[in-house]
Amino acid sequence: MVDIRKDASKPGNVRAFAVIILALGVLLFGGRIWSRVQPTPGKKTLEAVLFVTTQSMKQEQGVASASVAVEKVCDDLGIERRRLLAGQSTDNSETWLARMNVAGNADPPSLVFRYSNDDLETIPIPLGIEATVAAIEARK
Repeated sequence: MVDIRKDASKPGNVRAFAVIILALGVLLFGGRIWSRVQPTPGKKTLEAVLFVTTQSMKQEQGVASASVAVEKVCDDLGIERRRLLAGQSTDNSETWLARMNVAGNADPPSLVFRYSNDDLETIPIPLGIEATVAAIEARK
């Protein structure tokens, strides 16, 4: 006698399908996640920006250094943003912030960038919010 009923569930096929979906997920999303967790050696990424301000800086520089739009861009990019007045003490702060403060105090008002390899870059604070956002995004 021949059994013509079809078996409704085939556990082997379901498992194979699940393994294929899992493998595709790892291939598609695993690389993106891993590159954020484990950056490429030698590649420097922007980790922090410090605005070293003065009382005598131009109005556009002051607006850019205190801008909520600049703060949002930094938050979205995962960059720490700080603002200090030139000459302000950083004795009880993190070592990296103290280093950035020293670099920024050399020629204030300045914008100091700190990279993942601990390199620092200092530029004058750009004139305006858009120019400041562009300077930050160009280094990310």
